[in-house]
Amino acid sequence: MKPLQILIVEDNRLQAREVRSVLEELEYEIAGVFHTGEEAVQFARQQPPDLVIMDIQLEGNMDGIDAAAKIRENPSIQIIYLTDQHDSVYRKRAMPTDPSNYLTKPFNETDLQMAVELAFQKMEQRQLESAEVDWVFIHDERALKRLDLDEILWIEASGSYNHVITARGKHTVSGVGGLDGWMKKLPQPRFLRISRSVIVHSHKIEGLDGNQLAIRGAEKAKSELFNEAGNRLIITASYKEALVKILPTI
Repeated sequence: MKPLQILIVEDNRLQAREVRSVLEELEYEIAGVFHTGEEAVQFARQQPPDLVIMDIQLEGNMDGIDAAAKIRENPSIQIIYLTDQHDSVYRKRAMPTDPSNYLTKPFNETDLQMAVELAFQKMEQRQLESAEVDWVFIHDERALKRLDLDEILWIEASGSYNHVITARGKHTVSGVGGLDGWMKKLPQPRFLRISRSVIVHSHKIEGLDGNQLAIRGAEKAKSELFNEAGNRLIITASYKEALVKILPTI
């Protein structure tokens, strides 16, 4: 699971340290901290972050809006602006850069956390709308982290929680809307429902024997459901017919 990369651009060094401290406490990865727009643009072109937290009123020849406009030439990078209460003129100038959010100084840890999470949710929604879904964001401890879809072996429901099973471990998440919510986020037929409680990555299916599915890469999967079935997943009859139709056979 890839940590999300956040770039901080703030010419007030004390405030930059405070933002960095909060984000690291929330277990986000800091790609870098810069105090001028020119430095931030150069870095973002060489090592694109997922999100830039940008002070609007930067000192120097390039303010935060000018820097953000150049960084947003890569449309996958999200922008959160840091502003003062009297920045209405700057906000109007900033609108064409399509920022994810504005944070008005002074702000607290909760404000920053919510702004970051909303920015990543917006990024995920844009990717869903583009029909080029390769990853999703999941909560891992306190922070959102990006999980590549091809890391997922299957997803299983357990009460109000869902367990995302990968070859390297298990991630427990809630608040997705159950497996129905997952199916709305995941590309199909890459992901298929095989029972009321399990969604499987169809590219990971290694074999089908009766009502049992062998899953490639699942030797060390941490799943009681999987282990109880003799290291197989059980597919119910109502879902088996749909699965057989999409499996390439000769």
